Amino acid sequence: MTEGPTARLRAIQIWNKFGNHIVREIKTKSKKQHVSIDEIIGKKLEKATSYGKNILLYFNGYIIRIHLMMYGSIRYKPEKPARRPRLHIKFDNGCLFVYIMHL
Repeated sequence: MTEGPTARLRAIQIWNKFGNHIVREIKTKSKKQHVSIDEIIGKKLEKATSYGKNILLYFNGYIIRIHLMMYGSIRYKPEKPARRPRLHIKFDNGCLFVYIMHL
């Protein structure tokens, strides 16, 4: 399970890789969307931080909250086709994949 320090580490890693880069494409399987994901396309990642076990990504007035649950992971290359990402963000310099696995 991702604990606070690990969430902070992941936020730092995301910032180091994608900080100040622009979102070109975004896909999600989440049912908890409070705005259209299309509104984040073209926005720049302004900040990546953590709050408890949550990873927070800030985009010009919008925030994406990521909680990895018990067995979640963050990758920068796609996994096997059998695993579909819960969140896929394509930046102008690479891709972020978030996988959440429930047993």
